[in-house]
Amino acid sequence: MKKMKLFCGILIGLMIFSSCSSDDDSNSDNTSTSIIGKWKLTDENIGGQSQSLSDCEKEQTMEFYSDGTVENYYVDNDPCDFSTITFDYTKNSNQLIFSIDGEGINGGTYVLTSTIEVLNDTTLRYKFISDNEDGTYPVAEQNTQTYIRDHNIQERLDNGETPYEIYLSNNDLLNLIYGLNYQGGIIFHLDINDGTGMISSPNDLSTNAVWGCEGINISGAEFSSIGSGLTNTQEIVANCNDDIFAAKICASYSLNGNDEWYLPSKEELNLMYQNLKTNNIGNFSDAWYWTSTEFEDQDTFDTNGYEAAWIQSFNDGSQATYDVGIKHFENSVRAIRNY
Repeated sequence: MKKMKLFCGILIGLMIFSSCSSDDDSNSDNTSTSIIGKWKLTDENIGGQSQSLSDCEKEQTMEFYSDGTVENYYVDNDPCDFSTITFDYTKNSNQLIFSIDGEGINGGTYVLTSTIEVLNDTTLRYKFISDNEDGTYPVAEQNTQTYIRDHNIQERLDNGETPYEIYLSNNDLLNLIYGLNYQGGIIFHLDINDGTGMISSPNDLSTNAVWGCEGINISGAEFSSIGSGLTNTQEIVANCNDDIFAAKICASYSLNGNDEWYLPSKEELNLMYQNLKTNNIGNFSDAWYWTSTEFEDQDTFDTNGYEAAWIQSFNDGSQATYDVGIKHFENSVRAIRNY
């Protein structure tokens, strides 16, 4: 078993291990679908424990060739030090066997046997069950790796396809679209009904901006829903006479000729947190970030007018107003734009 762990950690890299589930197996044709092609790591579960993958680890691949060899592109040493190794494989029905010359006892061939649980047009999942040195692994120590076929989505975006066109070509690609570069920003939302979506600016525009206009009610800037950030921002900029503030910073931003950026609403910012920050994408800090949503019930909390707006922690995802969202407090700012 020790040798299998060495193989997974060094030769396969931190590949995706997901615990076995019979729910998916009935929908998989493990014998007729071709394994040939490149597969990209998407998730990992080792001995029943889910693993957190870094951006670098998510770039690891297995590419199977028709001549019976497989090329493994893996992280050798962090950060982002990649290596490539090629070895043999054999696929017999639902069995996948890897043979690595020179990695066995006394420099012999190390042989790993796995069972294919899922193999279809989009997903490959196999479970290591034994090797030629330790024999059959205990069930509690059997590791399962899951990959998704590499469709070169970033290249397709760069070549002119829209996120919606890519989604329509294969609905399973939706989550892989998030975090990719598009029109100068980072995709974090796609409306699968009409093809519109949102991108984030590549970096924070400020780490110490105020919301502005403390004590003033910005009528029309209290909306939280997806799609309301732009109008919130326009209302704030039109009605706040302060020198510099979060919404104005976003509205003044320009990148690659695009200047229609704005401060996200409460729900839009949360989408950024869920689809980017939790996946370690977007160069976010663990700070509090401003939304364009003014706190809608401030008369209940104070007698001095409209003193607070909604903010979100990019450390744990919590959202708040009082007492951390006071308008003159300094927080981080990230702009978004529609596409």
